[in-house]
Amino acid sequence: MDSQSHSSAQAQTGRKEPGPYTVTVYLAAPGTAVRDEKGHGHSSSAGHAYFMISDGEHKNGYGFSPIETGVIGAGHVVRDEYKTYQNPSYSYTLEITKEQHEKLREYGEAGVRGDDSRFGLYYNGFSNSCIDYVWSGLRDAGLRPKLEKPDPSFDGTLKVLPNIDALKSIPKPFPDSKLNSSHENPLPKNQTTLQKLLTEVEGEGEPGRDQASALSRESQQLFDRMRSDLPANVTDGQVMSAMVAARESGIHQLQQVRDVVLHEEKIFVMGTTPGFRAMVDLNQPQQSIEEGLARSQQIDARVAEQTRQETQQREAATQTAGGPQMG
Repeated sequence: MDSQSHSSAQAQTGRKEPGPYTVTVYLAAPGTAVRDEKGHGHSSSAGHAYFMISDGEHKNGYGFSPIETGVIGAGHVVRDEYKTYQNPSYSYTLEITKEQHEKLREYGEAGVRGDDSRFGLYYNGFSNSCIDYVWSGLRDAGLRPKLEKPDPSFDGTLKVLPNIDALKSIPKPFPDSKLNSSHENPLPKNQTTLQKLLTEVEGEGEPGRDQASALSRESQQLFDRMRSDLPANVTDGQVMSAMVAARESGIHQLQQVRDVVLHEEKIFVMGTTPGFRAMVDLNQPQQSIEEGLARSQQIDARVAEQTRQETQQREAATQTAGGPQMG
């Protein structure tokens, strides 16, 4: 029954029943402010997608993200992000059935418990991101977009905001419901150059999954440091090339940078560790920002894998050193 029929049923029975049921999908642009209950905050580097369900009285929100900021690594499902993300750029609400509400609730609660049988909890910005999480849940509840080219396994676009059109195409369970609605907020005012790039909506066609979704926190910090140290006539693409070159030389964190200078059309990045340095010749062709983003993600994946292997080796060494234990 839709919201109008639901109200009539309540009037006839004289008691309040759950409903009407809704789902709201939120799309937060890169740079969106995030504030927790204690007032601590930061801005979203690449944007975020998450959803909230309501039974007319209680609300439950669910979103997927990496446990540690980055583009690849262990992930978790976080509750009620509709409370912490401030003025997300777009939200889309549909009235849904009780059964669809329950499917979405079960899907979200499974992730909160750490149950990955409904959705894999290893985060990957290319193929298993917050966007994939939202669309997987919607699909599980029978809320599929009506695309020009049907795709039963559609998991959204790579960037956050280009998902708007797909959301709007979902057939409404209750087409005449007054609860069906959308809301838009202005984009964040203080977006970085990279956040603006990640906000842009591509032209016709879906953005390729071979593009990078975001810089990791470490790469973003390195980029910002180099951008602030270099003259304005050095382009963002050239700064990106310098950042990637620095990471390829072993400089992965901000505290590992000693100096960044421009000399005779060359960018020099000196590390705090002897021998850790990088140079980019601005007279040579430079990679685009998109290419730099992709290369940076490849480095992130390599570093994450190295860290995982080192952890396994340490754990194995500890177990070997301990020897067999008697109960």
